Amino acid sequence: GWLALQVTNSPFQVGAVTGLRGLPMLFMGPPSGVLADRIDRRKILLASQLFLALSALIFTAIIWTDHLQVWHMYAFSLATGVGWAIQNPVRQSLVANSVPRRDLPNAVALNSTAFNAMRIVGPGAGGALIAAFGFTLNFGIQAAAYLGVFVLVLFYRPMEVNDSTAARRQSAFANLQEGFRYVLSNKVILSLIATTMTVMVFVMSFASTQM
Repeated sequence: GWLALQVTNSPFQVGAVTGLRGLPMLFMGPPSGVLADRIDRRKILLASQLFLALSALIFTAIIWTDHLQVWHMYAFSLATGVGWAIQNPVRQSLVANSVPRRDLPNAVALNSTAFNAMRIVGPGAGGALIAAFGFTLNFGIQAAAYLGVFVLVLFYRPMEVNDSTAARRQSAFANLQEGFRYVLSNKVILSLIATTMTVMVFVMSFASTQM
């Protein structure tokens, strides 16, 4: 977002770049959840991390060689959004495959704490790096972080491998319908999703443009 502002000096472009990153989650989140139940989650995570790393490396090279154009920012934001839309349901599901069931509440809390802590620390660290070294290093670090996670996942072995037998008895579309029916019939889950969506649409978008 800050790069878009510096290059274009346009609030619209900042909003467009930020919006393109969040758009895939709106449409790809539920199908990605179905995918996570039908295919080896570890392999999906590896593929998505490699895709994100390559996207960041290409974008870093574009900035470094002074070939940056507005559409490059659009493409990179969209690619990042697609990568996260695919891997986020998988990562959440793998938490349950990584610890004994008795430790699951603590594991979920730890995972959420780590994610939100980085949302607090990350923008400040990114701003300091931009001020000291410019934009290129930031995206290079992002690419290195994605590659680092890729290497870690290579050595990761879940305690339980997701059993896709039950999911594959039906079509992917039937699995998707079942998920929607469950959410709509469970008032607690529906309320949580509605609350989260409200925050993401009306709060996070405002915070992104103000930063």
